Amino acid sequence: MTFAQLRHTVLRWLTGREYSRQELELKLQRQVSDHSLIQQLLDELQEQGWQSDSRCADMYVRARLHQGYGPLRIQQELATKGIDEELIMVALTTHQANDPHWVQSCWSKKFCEQVPNSPAVWQKQLHFLRYRGFSSEVAQRWLRQLQVEGLSHEMV
Repeated sequence: MTFAQLRHTVLRWLTGREYSRQELELKLQRQVSDHSLIQQLLDELQEQGWQSDSRCADMYVRARLHQGYGPLRIQQELATKGIDEELIMVALTTHQANDPHWVQSCWSKKFCEQVPNSPAVWQKQLHFLRYRGFSSEVAQRWLRQLQVEGLSHEMV
C-alpha cells in the first residue's frame, strides 16, 4: 500500500469513530509491515488534528458513562487502548464520572427501583455495580442510601 492509500484508509476509519493512536497502529500493522511508514502517517494525522488521543478519551468516556459504566471500568478500558493516564483523568473529570448520578442511573436501569431488602439482593446489586466499574465505596454508599431513604427520593 502506498502512503496515500494508507492515509485514505485511516481517514475512512476515523469518519466512523475516534481511535487512539495505539488502536490505529495495531490496525495498520495488519496491513503494512513498514513501521516507519505507519509512524509517519500517524504523526501527520495528529499534527493535522485528524487523530487525537484526548478527543478519543473524551468521546469514549461520554459514551460509556451513558451506557451505564463507571469510572474504574472506563479508566481500565482506555488504558488498554493506549490512552495516557493524564488524558483519561481529564476526560473523567470533564464528564464528572464520580457524580452519584451515574451510579443511580446505572442501578435504576438494571433494578427498576428494587431496594435491596436482603443480604442476597444487596450482594447481587453490589456485585453488579462493581462489575460496571463503580468502586465498592460508591456502590455501598448508594445502596445504603437506598435503604435509609426507602427510595423516597425522586429518580432522575
